[in-house]
This record gives sequence, structure tokens and C-alpha cells, in this order.
Amino acid sequence: MWTSLAIGSTAGYLLGKLLGGFSIKVLLISVFVGLVIFIISSYFTAPVRDA
Repeated sequence: MWTSLAIGSTAGYLLGKLLGGFSIKVLLISVFVGLVIFIISSYFTAPVRDA
């Protein structure tokens, strides 16, 4: 769980660096991308946990 959240946050941070600098907008983008990747990875790993 924490791994996917960390990967998402890192991806969002790198995306923000590509957009230029560090600002509130970049922070929001990194959090949003982190949550999206976390939700997607949780969706794909949830059936494995149930089995």
C-alpha cells in the first residue's frame, strides 16, 4: 500500500519538476497523481488479497 503511494508521489513530483519549479500547483498535481496511481494499484491488487 505505502509503496504504491510513494511511487505515485514520486511520479507526481517528477511531473511537477518538468512543469517547472515548485509551487502549490505542482504540490497539488503530485498529490493528485499519487492518489490516482494508489487507487489504480489498489484496484488491481484487491482481488489478490481476497483470494
